[in-house]
Amino acid sequence: MYGGVDLTLIRRKWLFRLFVPLVALAALFLLVAAARGGLLHSAPANTGPTATVAFLGDSVTLGAGASSRPNTYTGRVTKALKDKGFSVIPKVSVSVDPAQNYPVAQRVAQTSANVTVIELGAHSSIDQNITADQFRQMYGQILDCLVGSDNIVVVGTVPWLGWTPDVYVYPRAEEFSRIIAEEAAKRGVAVADLWSAMKEQRGLLSTPDQKTFLPPFRGDNFHPGNNGHLVIAGEYIKAIERELANPPQRALQPQCP
Repeated sequence: MYGGVDLTLIRRKWLFRLFVPLVALAALFLLVAAARGGLLHSAPANTGPTATVAFLGDSVTLGAGASSRPNTYTGRVTKALKDKGFSVIPKVSVSVDPAQNYPVAQRVAQTSANVTVIELGAHSSIDQNITADQFRQMYGQILDCLVGSDNIVVVGTVPWLGWTPDVYVYPRAEEFSRIIAEEAAKRGVAVADLWSAMKEQRGLLSTPDQKTFLPPFRGDNFHPGNNGHLVIAGEYIKAIERELANPPQRALQPQCP
């Protein structure tokens, strides 16, 4: 654990050819950044209540495509909570292998976070070996591991990453987004509809002429750029605000065997 980022959870197995050079270089970058004091830092002291915010996601949650750490969706969500008077302790856990999502969720559960933000589903959409029923089961297990009686959990539907309707990933991502919303509804969990907010808006993607703070230090027409991270953050912030205004009251205890 370095600076709030669980680096041991980042796997180099990518399910999409475009990811290969990014992951290899990103892992090296993260190790160097951690050695220099960490990629993410705990928030400075604040007079407001402390909020431990756990982010669970993939390369988008890591910040791929953004020009700087503050421009990532995690940075923007953290800032929004600080602006509301919270003393925020961000904890970021990343998995790029769907098979590792549940073990990562188990680690996240140990943080006892007040707020948990989940951004998963893109890699499962890409992996044609994962059926819709399998994804439903896996996602339900993750929620059962993380959802308690009074903690705020916000899930995002699959972020659109440039797929066109004629590409096999598009209908899978759409279907998996519906599954995420359905499984969240069963447990009284708030949903940030990233798919609807982003789909087919190419201006939200990073481009090769744009600099990024993670390797390969330029956009890729795949990961969200600053505008895309802004939209993602906005959807999560709206969902968190709804939960803060009407705190969850569930008769649930996390089940994380």
